[in-house]
Formats: sequence, structure tokens, C-alpha cells
Amino acid sequence: RRGTRTKETRMKTTTLLASIALAVLSGCAQQIPTYRVNHKFVQSPPTYAPKKVLIMPVDVTIKEVTAGGVAEEVPEWSKQGAANVHTALNDYFRSAKKKEVQLIEMPKLVDKDRETLLQHLALYRRVAGAVTSQTYGLQPWLHKIQKFDYTLGDGLKSIGTRTGADSAIVVFGEDEVSTTGRKIAAVFMDNVSLGHTFLAAAFVNFNSGDIIWFNYAYQYKNTDLRKPGDAAYIVERLFEEYPGVDRYQQLKLVQ
Repeated sequence: RRGTRTKETRMKTTTLLASIALAVLSGCAQQIPTYRVNHKFVQSPPTYAPKKVLIMPVDVTIKEVTAGGVAEEVPEWSKQGAANVHTALNDYFRSAKKKEVQLIEMPKLVDKDRETLLQHLALYRRVAGAVTSQTYGLQPWLHKIQKFDYTLGDGLKSIGTRTGADSAIVVFGEDEVSTTGRKIAAVFMDNVSLGHTFLAAAFVNFNSGDIIWFNYAYQYKNTDLRKPGDAAYIVERLFEEYPGVDRYQQLKLVQ
């Protein structure tokens, strides 16, 4: 499936990364946290907190960037990066830090459920693009942060029922690895980017389809998702402030 990713999907990822870059440049306007919390979760944490969480297939694209700036995906690297992130998620949420979240592995699905899953993962990318374009950047929509109510609809409810999970965790990202030639070029030339690592994650409630919590982690140049230790580091950055409801309440970031 990774090899048939459409140009449209790649453009959505590029747009999302552009929004994230603006958020970094703006210094997270008004000291708003990088993560986003559904207003229902803020108002009633015990009711909406994810408890039994199904890990959706991790979608990671790893590209090699040449000295001339040409970026091309290496499927073997992408598969390795996705596996490392999956392992890091398991390790992190099974650690003493996040015992309140019980992870459930994805079971073998019948064709109908598999097709539903793929459709909703594609839909999630669209919604994540809306989240980043509207709630990050130099001029985020404050009302959409205060009433964070993005949803995928209830189409995944049957998978939640089959697995006993109340929520899903969805993670996708991108990594760029510079060739030796590009690293050498960076020594002698200005404005030569040495790549980045980006991951975005969300908890999605199965019954309602609401995105309960969303965050991203962006690291310039120094990490590589092909390395288990780097994947673990990025995953920890993603979730270190989870759930962050108290901070939302203190900043009155809810309607």
C-alpha cells in the first residue's frame, strides 16, 4: 500500500509540515500547548479519557535526500521506521509513566473491517490537515482550540466493539535521511537542510469518532527513525505532556 501512496496524500503531508513549521516559528502563539485536547475531555476527563486503546498501523515514510536535494522514499527504511515507532509506543505506554492507557494490538480483520480501517486512516489524514492548518501557525483559530471538536464520524465503531477498545491511537510521520554527499555539501554551502523527523499522533474515540487528543513532534536533523533509540525519543516527546487536561483548564482553553 505504501508504494501506491498518491500525490494528493504526499501534498497533505507537506501542507501539514508547513503548518507545523509556522507553529515552531511563532513560538506557539500565546503559549498555547503544542497538543490539542477535545473540549469534552477537558470538561469531563474520567468519562472521555482513553483507557483501552487499539494501536492502528503506524504509517511512516523515510526518504533519502541526495546532495542535489532529490528526496526519494526507501520502502525498506519506511517499514523499519514504522516497526520501531510501534515498538516504542508499546514500551512507552507499558512503562510506569503511562499505566492509565492499556494498549491492545490490532487483530486480524475481515475484509470489510480492513477496508473500513483503510478508509478512515485516509480520512484521518484529511482531518489532521485541517487540525494543523486551523489550530497551528502564526494565526491559529483560537475558537477551534477552545472547542476542539474534530471527528472522523462513527464508522470505526464496529472495530472498537470487536476488540473491546474504547479508543484508537493513530500515528503517522516522515523522516529524511541525508546522503554523505549532502552532508558534505552542507559543510561548504549555506541553506542546505539536513532533513527532519516528524511524527503526529492522535487518540480517536471509537463510539463517536472524535479526536480526543492530538500532538506532533518535530526534530531537525539529529534523529533517525531507523534507530530504535531515536524512535523511542520522539515517541516520548509526543506523549510526555499527555493528557495535559490540567494545563488546558488553567489556561481556560475550553468553551
